[in-house]
Amino acid sequence: MGRQPHPAEVGEQTGQRGLTGKGHERRLQILHAATQQLIEAGYAGFSTRQVAERLGLRLSNVQYYFPTREALLEALLAGVLADALAEFGRHPAEHDLASLVRFVLAGQTPQACRLFLELWALAARDAGARSAMDGFYLAYRKEIEQAVAKVAPGIGGAERARRAALIMALLEGVSLFRHPGGAASPGMDTAIIEAVRRMARGGEMG
Repeated sequence: MGRQPHPAEVGEQTGQRGLTGKGHERRLQILHAATQQLIEAGYAGFSTRQVAERLGLRLSNVQYYFPTREALLEALLAGVLADALAEFGRHPAEHDLASLVRFVLAGQTPQACRLFLELWALAARDAGARSAMDGFYLAYRKEIEQAVAKVAPGIGGAERARRAALIMALLEGVSLFRHPGGAASPGMDTAIIEAVRRMARGGEMG
């Protein structure tokens, strides 16, 4: 998480194509500031004006690249999801289940978890955002399916997908409690990995 969208991606979404140099840099600055603003203010309190103030810009300067609040949020969402999928892509294909889970848990920083909470809030209200999130979680589940296949090679595709979905739900649920004093403290990671192994094998937990 945290990668800002490539300028060409943002151009496709905002209709601002062909910008170079300072234009690209400015667009990325706005996206970075918007990400921080979303984390701090939340979806309900997010506004394009606040992003402009954060950068010391006029509102019209931000609206040149992102005409509406929705356009800015959509570009932000696209960048965050693309970054998360790119992180999975950089993870070795031969990973085992435990290493994949550790990789996911390591990425559950308080800031990253807060950001995804706000993106879920956006997806709950916007059909386009919901579709983007669904696409992300489908790709995420496929990564887990590959690891499950190594733990339980004899199961069929439908059952593998079901177990992967359950594992994904557990890992995403854990992120809700990634805060100081929360139930999902880093010390719980070993227990989470063991629970995931049991789910992958089809065994009962406990």
